[in-house]
Amino acid sequence: MPNAMVVEGHWLEDKVSKDRTDYRSGESITMTCRPGFVDSKRKYSTVVCVGNQWKYEKLDCNKGPENGRTLYTSDMRYQGTAVQFCNDGYTIHCPDDNVNTEPTSSKSCSRVCQADGTWSGKSAACVGTCTAINAKLPATNEIR
Repeated sequence: MPNAMVVEGHWLEDKVSKDRTDYRSGESITMTCRPGFVDSKRKYSTVVCVGNQWKYEKLDCNKGPENGRTLYTSDMRYQGTAVQFCNDGYTIHCPDDNVNTEPTSSKSCSRVCQADGTWSGKSAACVGTCTAINAKLPATNEIR
């Protein structure tokens, strides 16, 4: 499991050692993230040996910004990047931690997964925009 390590401590079975390199099918170990890699959902993950493979749930950073569409330019782990876009008809507002929410001239906002499992900065907002209507009314000669 990348960016993880075997947990040392009393909750591991005596037969499981962090220095051990061979395990039988059905044996399990407890893993935690290395410093700088934090899972937002849990502190530990149980890894089970099944046949000749380890079965586990990945330890990942939490989900990214919720407003608009999000493209993850890398995985959702420490230092991973999330880029947020708005749908057509919406303007993106990329807030800065030290400034009020202001519209930007960019078409996207970027956030980075931090060591504590949170995303940098504040979530962007997609605000609806209306454009001017330039339609002409049809001419009519009808008199009522």
